[in-house]
Amino acid sequence: MSSDSLGQTLDEMWAAQDGVSVAEYRAREKDRQVFMARAETFEQLPPEAWPDLHPNWDLSIDGRRHTLDGPSIRPGQCSETVQLARKTSEGEWCLGWVEGVALRDQLISSLRIEKHELWTKLSAPKLSRVIAHIAQGGALSPPLVGIAPSGDWLTLCGGRHRFTALCAIGHSRIPIYCGPADLDKVEARVSIEWA
Repeated sequence: MSSDSLGQTLDEMWAAQDGVSVAEYRAREKDRQVFMARAETFEQLPPEAWPDLHPNWDLSIDGRRHTLDGPSIRPGQCSETVQLARKTSEGEWCLGWVEGVALRDQLISSLRIEKHELWTKLSAPKLSRVIAHIAQGGALSPPLVGIAPSGDWLTLCGGRHRFTALCAIGHSRIPIYCGPADLDKVEARVSIEWA
């Protein structure tokens, strides 16, 4: 099988999996490649050199599926109640607004990332994709805040790169989700304006 026919077969397979035509799949793939190339241009840049970032918050129930970081969530990273919410009951998450700096100061130390640490403490490719996504007006879901296993600090169960990028540019008011069992503990550590 030639590489051209293999490419055609793979395109047909991926298009069928996505439920789109081969032409539509190829157009999406081309857009994705353009996006990835643009995202790479932001790697290692200080926040002062980033484009203007104005988050387009998606506060819809359907948008919550993008809140969690997927397989990067490690056991013990969040309290059991938030882990349960992750598995079963996204509709029960509570939405509120916080001051970014105030929340950052209450996070476990590994999540209190300063501007000069952005590219060393976060995944550079993921951070650059977040910057590109926000810059192009892509929908952004709020981070999910929970109680760290120690019980002494807060943690981000999803949205670490989004949250850190917005704090780095001085974006002050940020929406968050919180599992209902953690509400009192989170609210005891940071002032929240509930939606």
